Amino acid sequence: MILHPEYNGLQVLKLQAEEVRSHTGDSSAFKAMYSMLNDTNAAIDFCNVTVTYTHPGTKDKINVNVWLPLDGWNGKFMGMSGGGFLAGWPGSLALAVAAGYLQNFASVSLDDMAAIGKAVVRSYYGTAPRYSYWNGCSGGGRQGLMLAQRYPTHYDGILAAAPAIGWSEVILSIYWSHVSMREIDYRPPPCELVAIVEASIEACDELDGVKDGVISAPGLCRFDATWAVGRSCCDGRRKVSRAAAQIANERFSGPSSDGLPLMAAWSHGTPLASTRPFGENPIHMAQTRCDENDDHCAQVPFALSILWLKYWLAADPDFDPLTSVGYEEFLALLRKSRSWHGMADQLLPVNGTSDYYKTVLLQEPRTKDYFRYFEAPGVEHCMGGPGAFPVNALHALERWVEHGEAPGFLDGVAETFSRKICAYPLVARYQGGDPNLASSFGCAEDFGRKVDSDYSARHEEL
Repeated sequence: MILHPEYNGLQVLKLQAEEVRSHTGDSSAFKAMYSMLNDTNAAIDFCNVTVTYTHPGTKDKINVNVWLPLDGWNGKFMGMSGGGFLAGWPGSLALAVAAGYLQNFASVSLDDMAAIGKAVVRSYYGTAPRYSYWNGCSGGGRQGLMLAQRYPTHYDGILAAAPAIGWSEVILSIYWSHVSMREIDYRPPPCELVAIVEASIEACDELDGVKDGVISAPGLCRFDATWAVGRSCCDGRRKVSRAAAQIANERFSGPSSDGLPLMAAWSHGTPLASTRPFGENPIHMAQTRCDENDDHCAQVPFALSILWLKYWLAADPDFDPLTSVGYEEFLALLRKSRSWHGMADQLLPVNGTSDYYKTVLLQEPRTKDYFRYFEAPGVEHCMGGPGAFPVNALHALERWVEHGEAPGFLDGVAETFSRKICAYPLVARYQGGDPNLASSFGCAEDFGRKVDSDYSARHEEL
């Protein structure tokens, strides 16, 4: 019998438990996001516990789902996150259970979630978990940092990837390219923007000493999208226009006021749009939808930005940002609202996370004893992209917590190569040998290369 949890005066309205056997589910899309690529795909057996509760006097109703392995529990507890405006992803529930973990998901309260989940564990197994971990990306990365700051005793280790920090600013910055399109009065087809990003990768790929299709040294990249003007694109049907180059440059520089940046900029090499089919909610910052000839293009903003503009800032469900928000209106709204991370993240700028980490370091010099940050070149939002993905991030966290082995780097794996992902601010410097093998790289303070003073001369071919 599982007892009703008691915590901070909350009132349990209902507790349901159901035995589930041979569950497979479709968790493949979440394995990369939660750094569990090496874990089993086997069917799982578990007790599915749902706790429905309320905070008396608030008229709220909150659900916490807890999946308890029927056999082979490893004695650990794992809280799994959500993303965007969602508190959790149904597809992620099976991952922790398959690895022998407890899965815990809450729709509102991070504090309640951990306490309720652990109470259910103690009631069901008769013992508390030996170790507790949080695993999240994007909105879940932000949740992880919130837990570390406000509820540091709930988890022994926190994996917070691509955290959506500075939410009120970043959710607006994602919309910035659509402001540029409106002001310039040009909606480029995705293939035109893809060509500009390809040009930036060609220009800056080898700044780290290795040609691998990835910009690993974005801080050294001085690419200007106007260098790509006239470049053939869209299967030879078009050429890169100056208007598209302006939209791209404004995307990578970000909005400013009186010459000062108002938010973190995106790194060169970050995808601006995709030519692949997508649903109603693409995650690229300058996405458009065109006819079969790449003409008559319409803007397709990221849905979360539209919702934020409508309901939080304008407070008007009929507000249409596409027709109402130009440069001045955007700046006015911005002023009103005033970890590993993929360096090609098309939603959340990696520079925002590095700024956060540097701020923490300034306030607490011993930060590296308990908080380490890794930048993964070429990796997009939570997963995907041409770069090497940190496949062992969770296992590295476990070794740090349980055996005191602080990670100096993570193991990165791409389709055709492997690479060390070094603890910030170190970078993976090529030391010789096969550039497709991680063993050919070492963690160093720089890439060991001198950049031409007349940088643009390197890109005359563009």
